[in-house]
Amino acid sequence: MILVFSVGLGWFPSLANVDVDMGLGERLYLTFLPAMTLTLIVLAYMMRMTRAAILNLLALPYIEMAHLKGIKRCRVIAVHALPNALAPIINVIALNLAYLIVGVVLVEVVFVYPGLGQVLVDAVSNRDVTVVQAACLIFAATYILLNLLADILSIVANPRLLHPR
Repeated sequence: MILVFSVGLGWFPSLANVDVDMGLGERLYLTFLPAMTLTLIVLAYMMRMTRAAILNLLALPYIEMAHLKGIKRCRVIAVHALPNALAPIINVIALNLAYLIVGVVLVEVVFVYPGLGQVLVDAVSNRDVTVVQAACLIFAATYILLNLLADILSIVANPRLLHPR
């Protein structure tokens, strides 16, 4: 993305510092490339998993009955299929968010943005074990909390997951 959008087209800066006194528009402009890098990494996977979850449900008898009743396809998907597909979709989103939080290390190093990822890389190069441990602990705690949140939201979205079969 740096090669195409910064060097080739000249639309965005390849390196930029975001200050506290900058406006929102300027901050969004300067952080567009790193944000798009992180977004494009997981967007296709999330869309594919969502599509797979919906397609699995569209083959079930109650969806076929809704079609036979004459309900429009978009309403069948939104009202009948999507609520039952939310549990796997929520899990995929939570795992991808965890991946993004850990993957921000690479993006911060490539785009030279100050953050926890840059601190982690600097601590590794300086052999500062306590800072490396603290950064890894923050990443691990975030991962665990996102998985816990995904499990709670999955149960809220589909209460049948609470009861074993």
